Amino acid sequence: MLHTEVDEDKYLLFKLADQDYAIDVSMVKEVIHYTDLTEVPNTDSYIRGVLSLRGIVIPVLDFMEYIGRSATIVTINTRILIVYYDDLYIGILVDFVEGVFTITSGRLIPLPAFIGKENLRFFKAAIEYNNRFILLIESRIEQS
Repeated sequence: MLHTEVDEDKYLLFKLADQDYAIDVSMVKEVIHYTDLTEVPNTDSYIRGVLSLRGIVIPVLDFMEYIGRSATIVTINTRILIVYYDDLYIGILVDFVEGVFTITSGRLIPLPAFIGKENLRFFKAAIEYNNRFILLIESRIEQS
């Protein structure tokens, strides 16, 4: 019997501004309901504030604003993904969390040109999943 190893990864699927995104579940430590944040003066506009979660102060990032889009509008469905990223915990605002799905590396497709060169560093690949185009967030973002 021949055993073939299939390279599979699990991703958390979420929406931001009607676009589908996914992040490796190994980075996601928790998903929480939106809560009031403490604003921090003199920080970049994409830092929406901080929250304290079990004694850890966590900055909350508006990913849409970080990549140069309009700020996320908080609704009843807004969640904060608590992720371990670049050796620290950060929160990422998302409009809606859909769940976890598994993909094989063979299903990844190169990033299309419409992403724009300035945004390529934020994403590692794309995937077509259930007739939807999903951008996979890079696990390490190089600072410009």
